[in-house]
Amino acid sequence: MGSKPALARQILEAQKECQGSGSCPEDLQRRLQAIVDQFDTAAEAALSYVKEEDPQYFRRFLQVIDRPFLLPYRQKTLQDLSKTPVGDDSSYDEETGDECLSRIMGAFVEESSGKKIEECNVTRSCWDMMTDKGRCKYSITHQLLYFSFIEKQGCTQRVEASMKAKVADTQERMCGSIYNEAASEVKDEKVDDVFQDLFLEQVLVCGTLGFENFMRSDWMRMVLTWQKPTGCFSEDNPLILQTVGRLVEAQEKERQLMEDLKMESAMIEQQHHNGRKLLRERVMHDGCLSHKTGLGVGTLGLYARYLVRQNFLGQ
Repeated sequence: MGSKPALARQILEAQKECQGSGSCPEDLQRRLQAIVDQFDTAAEAALSYVKEEDPQYFRRFLQVIDRPFLLPYRQKTLQDLSKTPVGDDSSYDEETGDECLSRIMGAFVEESSGKKIEECNVTRSCWDMMTDKGRCKYSITHQLLYFSFIEKQGCTQRVEASMKAKVADTQERMCGSIYNEAASEVKDEKVDDVFQDLFLEQVLVCGTLGFENFMRSDWMRMVLTWQKPTGCFSEDNPLILQTVGRLVEAQEKERQLMEDLKMESAMIEQQHHNGRKLLRERVMHDGCLSHKTGLGVGTLGLYARYLVRQNFLGQ
């Protein structure tokens, strides 16, 4: 399968643009291709672990991790940021959100009938959830991800016609709020350990859409200091890392318990789904954090693509 993580996808596009322009040094093209190949291999090896950990999640989102998630790079700049408020509601129902995303991808199957729903399906409840204003943190980044899925799946015209709203306008509104929130997390050119994962996700989801406000040189330098010599992203505070590890361990025990119980009771199964946590972090054996590392390398790939465009493509 041709799975490519966020870094490889961004580097791949940079490499393609370099080849097509004729203005990039051959050495740079070779280095970009080598990075793509390296991460392609790593992604292939990771698929079996993803499938084993959560088979249902794997099946639902296979087409996301099995092929490049690419959007056209359109240079955009957010305007009137001083007038864009930051939300204060961080609540998010992950199970419902996953269902809404799978409906867009055409991967949702109705439990009652076993019928697979056609892609680009948008329900009123999903739309209301994903356009609800006043959200912040991971809640608004996941709202934005929903609209990125709409664009990636080629559903934009159908969705805009049925919902009487512009996808691009919604993306811009959300990224304005996300930018102001991300900027508030930076204090003296640093972001507290507990907010670094969120910061990376904020940069990645909006930067991928072409909002170059997020391509700040001071942010680039800061993010580079978070990467460990091994290449991964972790936590400098050992107490935080230990706490995350214990939390993940507790969640895994809870997940296993619920897996056992749901075989005996459909009611308990439903309660389990409604109580799923947004946190999907895993502490690796060397102290690396899987989710943070994925976001980190994706953000570095985004930065690299931007720098290639700026320095060699004149854009």
